[in-house]
Amino acid sequence: MTSVNGSSGRNVKGICALLLLGAAAPAMAQPAPTAAEDIIVSARKADERLQDVPISVNAMTTEELQARGAVDFRDVLRAIPGVAFAGLDRGLNLYNIRGISTSAAAPTVGIFLDDIALTTLFTGFSGAYDPVLFDMERIEVLKGPQGTLYGGSAMGGAIKYVSARPRMNDFGLDTAVNVGGTRGGEASFGAEAVLNIPVITDRLSVRGGIFFQRDGGY
Repeated sequence: MTSVNGSSGRNVKGICALLLLGAAAPAMAQPAPTAAEDIIVSARKADERLQDVPISVNAMTTEELQARGAVDFRDVLRAIPGVAFAGLDRGLNLYNIRGISTSAAAPTVGIFLDDIALTTLFTGFSGAYDPVLFDMERIEVLKGPQGTLYGGSAMGGAIKYVSARPRMNDFGLDTAVNVGGTRGGEASFGAEAVLNIPVITDRLSVRGGIFFQRDGGY
């Protein structure tokens, strides 16, 4: 994928993803079989088809993120109506959905990575950390109050990042590189790799990855 980024400084980032272990779980109720084109979301903390969820949800899959060459959430904002942001520090933004915002310290949009809230005391409750779009299965944007399932700071909605799950029986190696240029500045480049290794058929697999991105200044 190719991206063009401009930045007023130099920023070198290296991220090594932790290994994710997947093990077989006891038999549980599963969603009904779906067609290949169905998008499965977990907006209500259960796997459901997007068309069966009775709330307003926009979902962007891995394929769509890759087609856009998306590195962070700002790269996909134009494809999701009703969402705006105010830039804070690098990697830290304040979002609003459907124009719902507040002058108080608490944000109105919750940011979650696999149901873990990214709005913390360390961000002054004024924003949330923006995960790098690395090895993501999808992004879900939930519009409207989400306090029942996601707690406070979700009066306007929630943005949920869902990490890719280990595949139990498939060995796979996915790689990608990106190169960009900045007019009057330096080159930007990055690389990533994700390895999926089955250990015990249908019971255990290991998934891990590494990501590097350098944004050239001007």
